Amino acid sequence: MIDGYRAKLRVAVATAALLTLGGSAFAQYVGNPPPEPVTNPTCPGGTQCTTGNVTIVNTPTSPFPESNPFINPTNLLPTYYGNVKDLDGTEIPNTLPSTPTNPYNLMSDVSVTPINGESPADDLEAILHGFHKNWNVYVTSLPAHEDARGGDDQSDPLTIDPAAVQRAIDIIEGNPIPDRVYSGIPLLHYNGPDRVKQVQPILDSQGNTIGGNVVINQYWYRSHIESDTAMLDVSKVMNVPWTVTYHIYVLNRGSDDFSPMIMYLEHNPTTGAPIPGVMMDGTFYPMHEDTEVTLTMHEAPAKWFNLIYTWGWRVHPGRVEVNENAAKVLMGKTLLGWEQDAFGTDPESSAAAKAYAISRISDLAPAKRMLMAFEALKNGTGSVRANVKEAEAAFYDWEHRNKLPRGVQADPNADITLFECNNTIYGQVKGYVRPNNHPELTQWTLRGAKLNVKVINGDYYQRGYMAVDFGGLRGWENTFFSSIPIGGDGPWFTFGRDWWFPVVTPIAIPPAIPATTPVARPAEPAAVAELKMDKNFYSEKYFASGRDADADDAAAASSTGATMIAPNGDTLSVAWIDMTLNYEPNEHLRLYQFDPFHHEEAIFSLH
Repeated sequence: MIDGYRAKLRVAVATAALLTLGGSAFAQYVGNPPPEPVTNPTCPGGTQCTTGNVTIVNTPTSPFPESNPFINPTNLLPTYYGNVKDLDGTEIPNTLPSTPTNPYNLMSDVSVTPINGESPADDLEAILHGFHKNWNVYVTSLPAHEDARGGDDQSDPLTIDPAAVQRAIDIIEGNPIPDRVYSGIPLLHYNGPDRVKQVQPILDSQGNTIGGNVVINQYWYRSHIESDTAMLDVSKVMNVPWTVTYHIYVLNRGSDDFSPMIMYLEHNPTTGAPIPGVMMDGTFYPMHEDTEVTLTMHEAPAKWFNLIYTWGWRVHPGRVEVNENAAKVLMGKTLLGWEQDAFGTDPESSAAAKAYAISRISDLAPAKRMLMAFEALKNGTGSVRANVKEAEAAFYDWEHRNKLPRGVQADPNADITLFECNNTIYGQVKGYVRPNNHPELTQWTLRGAKLNVKVINGDYYQRGYMAVDFGGLRGWENTFFSSIPIGGDGPWFTFGRDWWFPVVTPIAIPPAIPATTPVARPAEPAAVAELKMDKNFYSEKYFASGRDADADDAAAASSTGATMIAPNGDTLSVAWIDMTLNYEPNEHLRLYQFDPFHHEEAIFSLH
């Protein structure tokens, strides 16, 4: 009786409170019904306007009572141990990640085996170490470009081993590396179009699809998560639950809690249009270095699938990696299409295709600067000592995402300065100078806070900016138990389950212009397999917030915006985002910022 009443209340409130969201109706009951039915708090739409390279955002207003979430989180919902329901009342399978009796409700088939945990960072550091005769002149606590390493101290003669130089190049480019589990995984993120995997259907004896599975390999070490999978084609499992089999290689200094966050869509009960739904940590499982952790995660049918965001809280931002829905459409093109526009349809098909793809990455990107320094050592170009110093300084920048790399300055007028390069985002928050700290937006505890973000595109293809709220606006639950007894950190930093919302919808940032003559794009293969998609389902409209999405996006894409000249002569593109945040944040994460065109590791979340 009560369940029936809840369902009727949910549908009635959803029908009565529909709001316009980029042309599609939207309403949301924040969370599953707690023990007693409650009135639905709706999310009044905000405003967003882009003129030139400046975007003004006035976010939706919180439906919850105003209160400091770090003292009294009024947006913390009562925990409900049941699956989430779509707005038409349909239960969404596999959306309850943890219960008191089964804390790993969506995880199965776990095995742990020992491995050689040497990482790309270990090997690159050893190569750089090997160039020096007197390594003890190096002070390890200082940045590489500020210390004696590679400097002019003649008491530290350099010896360059050509084999070691080639090994460094192979590591950065992702060429085969003998006796390393990370072999073939590049530090340069140029091969996204070749890292699309289809969820393979599982059929019953009559040929009906009853499930599916995809295998994803990840590599965790220091401040990095790398993966052999950038995007997923879920077209074969739209109406059935499916699984992901993860092989997680926890390399040296990679210990963390495995917590893939699955973001789902919901559907307007009248039109069927996709809209923001629920998201959750699928699990929160402790992992230890020098091990391969194999496990299976259970997902909802793919008609609800948006993306999977894997993060490591011990080094964050830094350890982030996304598996996007390859068929999602943004500004009339699939995400796979944007990646192919940037790097070619098959970057690994030939040496020329690979060279072109790598050339599209900013010359200011730390991984690219390492590559150029090692190539100069290989080719005998320039000063040996200067090239070694450059490689070491670039290595340091590559290791630290919480500071801007050399050649990019933080803007004193910005609360946050972001630099997009190598399908990654480096960032610096005003007032935070220690690159290993978790930066926080301490000025934001109550609604009405102002935030200025400056975004600089250093890559030679279109990038973008978007920001999403993780339940501060629409509510969140904490469904996870303490993992401290088994060596984890779950109780301190799990998101649990929350209802997400885009507070800044996609903003296009034009390509940077290289100072040197660009590499010519090689001829594409005669025929390229196209990704099957449902353009009527995956629409950019669910990103919109009460604006003319098509007109604004077209204007942003065609605008030259503002530019700045980098020390290397590149012309960088700049965008400003001025936000008024009319809600209180989730106490676990204030703002999820990313590039919606090239998501991958282009994320800079702030606590």
